Amino acid sequence: MAATIEDLRKLSRMKFSPKQVTLRELLAGLEKGTEVFSLKRSHQFPSNLVVWDNAQNDFVVCTHAFVVRFASPLNSGNFCPDGAQLPEGLREQARRREPSLMCQVSISFDMRAEPDLPNRLAFIEDWGKGPAGFPTEGKSRNPWNSPGSVAAGQRFSVASNVFQKRTGYNVKDDRYEVPYEVHPWVSQFTVPHNPSWIPNPNLVRVLHKRRNNVLEPIEKASNPKLDPGDVVTMSFKVAFSATGLFWNMSFVPIQIIRIGQMKESELDSGGHAEDHAKLALPRIGERLRAFMPDREQEPSPVIRTQEHADEGLEEDNENLADAGGSTSDAGTEIPTEDEADIYDEAEDSETESRQQFKTEVVGNGSGSPERNSEKQRVYNRGTKRPATTKNTRSVKAKTGD
Repeated sequence: MAATIEDLRKLSRMKFSPKQVTLRELLAGLEKGTEVFSLKRSHQFPSNLVVWDNAQNDFVVCTHAFVVRFASPLNSGNFCPDGAQLPEGLREQARRREPSLMCQVSISFDMRAEPDLPNRLAFIEDWGKGPAGFPTEGKSRNPWNSPGSVAAGQRFSVASNVFQKRTGYNVKDDRYEVPYEVHPWVSQFTVPHNPSWIPNPNLVRVLHKRRNNVLEPIEKASNPKLDPGDVVTMSFKVAFSATGLFWNMSFVPIQIIRIGQMKESELDSGGHAEDHAKLALPRIGERLRAFMPDREQEPSPVIRTQEHADEGLEEDNENLADAGGSTSDAGTEIPTEDEADIYDEAEDSETESRQQFKTEVVGNGSGSPERNSEKQRVYNRGTKRPATTKNTRSVKAKTGD
């Protein structure tokens, strides 16, 4: 399926279970305070509070469609023990060699397909801190995956733990039960080999929709991994937590179904990429022209030719001589011989540049040709003074009584 942005929006309005709530329905319910939804402490993780459906008396199972931007290995996440080959796409700095809650399956979604999502995330967080009464305990919001960072980075991430700590309830006779095939790496570092950990029974399950709409585990599909541009629908819980130094709101993935692939052209049109190649700037092989600003009467500064420079210098010298002064501004500091040499070199360099570059001045079409021609000869006069020698004094123009 070659999907479009419109297909993604339609998919976001669909539910695949009578207990599911679309993200749009969730936001509509949150507008009513805690009448429809509230926060309740999680049974699995008591430090977390989950969005609760008051009518169903159960946690909310939300559904929404996304476009994948990145996905770690779906059965081992960022866990890769010593001696094992690093999976493709997993960076060494993200690698975890020992079991912990930092071992996660991570999936990032492309916000170019849905630029309004950061605002929706912010609305959920405001509801949690406000009407729902989530206690932030005076902590700051974790900057990672916050609405602001999602908007700036154009990606939104979800994660699912690879491991779960062993308890008296999830292990019996050194045996555990999970509804999926455990990766060999994970199996070697859990019960009975490691008595402290078991594979997470609630690891996010990823399915693939075949052409006949029959679902199968993604590991059995022709492409057993999520690729950038894959269109998926995700079922998830909404959880708040304040463990550690920050508080956080997250989508906890339960199930992901791959539906198709988004057209790359759709993603480009969905965002606002700053493509400099599309700007109407001077290009190689074109004659350089300077355009008159539409709202100004005088032309914009132009690159002066050698002829203009010579004329301007002669007129300045004549005017100054008539006034009885020198070619140095009255009261200014006279350069030393070393400084004069530097100025001479700079003038020589500028003279060469003037000889190399010539430009046209394009008018805005107003006025007569003679007037436009006269405007084209406007330039800055007297920008450079001829160099003087050491011990030369500046002479001020004298006026007679």
